[in-house]
This record gives sequence, structure tokens and C-alpha cells, in this order.
Amino acid sequence: GYSYNRYTWSGDNSGKDAQDDQRITLTVTLPLSNWLPGTYTSYQLTNSNPGSTDQSVSIGGNALENDSLEWSLHQGYSNREYYSGDMRATYN
Repeated sequence: GYSYNRYTWSGDNSGKDAQDDQRITLTVTLPLSNWLPGTYTSYQLTNSNPGSTDQSVSIGGNALENDSLEWSLHQGYSNREYYSGDMRATYN
């Protein structure tokens, strides 16, 4: 899917020096269940005006009997030299 958002804000109530941020996001999610049952992968690209591009990729899914294990891995990157990542698992 995709989304487009536009935000305007000002540091005071006068509306002078208002900042404008336009953001478009593209997300692609693919099931991998033909090769790995209960697994998906996702890619997200966000472009903001002015000048920011963020990307992230993740993989996750369910495993074990009754899908009792939920797991995911995530890696993110921004052209502002910001990196992120996490690994999660939940067993019920």
C-alpha cells in the first residue's frame, strides 16, 4: 500500500514561519508461506520533504504448534545516517 500525508506546524500561534512537511510512504508486504509456512517479509520506503528518506525491511511470522511463537526481525536506515534494528519473539 501507500500513503501521502501533509503536515503544517508553527512554533507559535501566529502562523509565521510555519513549517511544511510532505511525506509519502510505500509499503510492500509479501507472504513467504510457499517456502516458509507462516512467514512474511516487508519493505517500507518513506520520503519526506524536505530531504529525508527512510527505508526499513522486516521478516517475521508464527511458528510451533498452534502458532505459539511469534517472531520478527527489523532493520531500518535513514539518509540522515540513522540506523535501527530489533529482534522480537513472543511465546504464548
